[in-house]
Amino acid sequence: MRRLSKQSTVTAIHCVLLLAALGAVGCESPTPPKIESQPSSPSVTTTAPTPAPVENWNYSDNQNEITGAKRHWACTTSAEGMKLCLRRTGHTDESYANFSDAGEGQFLCLSDDCTFHAKFDDDKPTSFSGTEAAGGKTTMLFIDSTPRLISDLRKAKVLKLQAPVYEDTGTVYHFNVSGLKWP
Repeated sequence: MRRLSKQSTVTAIHCVLLLAALGAVGCESPTPPKIESQPSSPSVTTTAPTPAPVENWNYSDNQNEITGAKRHWACTTSAEGMKLCLRRTGHTDESYANFSDAGEGQFLCLSDDCTFHAKFDDDKPTSFSGTEAAGGKTTMLFIDSTPRLISDLRKAKVLKLQAPVYEDTGTVYHFNVSGLKWP
């Protein structure tokens, strides 16, 4: 058996590697061919998967155990902590704004005037009137004209609300209201 020289062994190894890399069939040259650098592949632009839409509204249903009346709820919370809710009992829709506790805010309605201002997207500001909750609960304000409010909410993405809040100098509450699903 013939012994290969060091150069021949290196050449043979290069051929094997080259064959593996290029899938070539033969290699007869004592010197391995130069491997030219491949031009870089064009950059491929990939787009990230579209994120799932953010659910702006929390929905719930419950039923009165005595009367059997069903209630449907949809609530959203502003960046500043005020909650806005829609409630349907039977065929009657109600809406209200509330704070979790008095430390977050208390509505202040003077006499019969409980007007607050709303702006839907880039539309002109509009006014709504409200009614304080029965029993003197100052953290909740029922909104009159609920059908108009719901109609405006269905078309809007953003609601800016300025309500009469005790010791407040005019905070605007920002709600992301897009995607409302209300019967």
